[in-house]
Amino acid sequence: MNISYDAYPLNENLASLDRSLMNKFIKKAASTGRVHLQDDLMTNLTKLKMIQNGRPALAAMLLFGNHGYSIHMGRFKAADTIIDDILIKEPLVIALDEAMLFIKKHINLSYEFDGSLQRKERWQYPLEVIRELLLNAVVHRDYKNTSDIVIKIFDDRIIFSNPGNIYGSLTIEDLKRDDYVSSIRNKLLAEAYYLTGDIEKYGTGYVRIRSILKYFPEALFNPSEIGDFFQVELTASSTKIERLHEKLHEKLHENLSELQKNIIVSMSKDPKITHTQLSAILGKSREAIRKNINKLKKMGIIRRFGPDKGGCWQVTLQENNGKKQ
Repeated sequence: MNISYDAYPLNENLASLDRSLMNKFIKKAASTGRVHLQDDLMTNLTKLKMIQNGRPALAAMLLFGNHGYSIHMGRFKAADTIIDDILIKEPLVIALDEAMLFIKKHINLSYEFDGSLQRKERWQYPLEVIRELLLNAVVHRDYKNTSDIVIKIFDDRIIFSNPGNIYGSLTIEDLKRDDYVSSIRNKLLAEAYYLTGDIEKYGTGYVRIRSILKYFPEALFNPSEIGDFFQVELTASSTKIERLHEKLHEKLHENLSELQKNIIVSMSKDPKITHTQLSAILGKSREAIRKNINKLKKMGIIRRFGPDKGGCWQVTLQENNGKKQ
């Protein structure tokens, strides 16, 4: 038919699409000024080829409907130890935001001060890069393959795996150059995210990622192909992480138990970590974790801010000169 796979019309009626999501998409697309749209929703979606002869194209079902594809995400402490996971089956315009929230929940956040009154957030990985990799996963995956997009979050890396090898004649080596020319498997999806401003320019995703990572020298990314999956690994430099942990250990009280030290290190890495997660990571019972946390609180080494759900830990260490850190 000489069309991209996501432009294929489905044997579904338009009632299977979420009208509120379609209106939200059209409003966002109109705000960027990248396309001239009318006041009528169906006219606009027909113009964008999301609707053809009164039937939704696959791209429309993916963006606004119950499409049956999933994003499976997990937080791993080790290759065989999962401490949190989620299966996202929502329309793509919702799914990406849910995926971003899950990743932000499980990566580290620190603060920097540059002399101004406001502190600056610095995530373990730049959020723009994470969103770019999520967009690449949903836009460029092979929808003929019903396997899930799989995202694994470890202490020092995130692995994005999506069904389908690189499309067209591109190679892994080509993606490492700034002058590569991409072939687009799903043109309607790519165009939709371009019109909403989520994609700045076709075929420049990896150029943008490399440009952003220049300001995050501790973060590296590596694309590869494994079987019929395309995979990208975003890594936090283990050397830097080890230095931070060594520095923290040096400041810990000598009379603390090994379990208490490990609790403090875990909280410093993830201020939102829960008793259940600590139990799974450290291999101790919840009761043992609770008792040692209470001891650390009494010693003034850790503090809890906010409710049990949604709160966070603060580690306060006493330096040799008596100042707190």
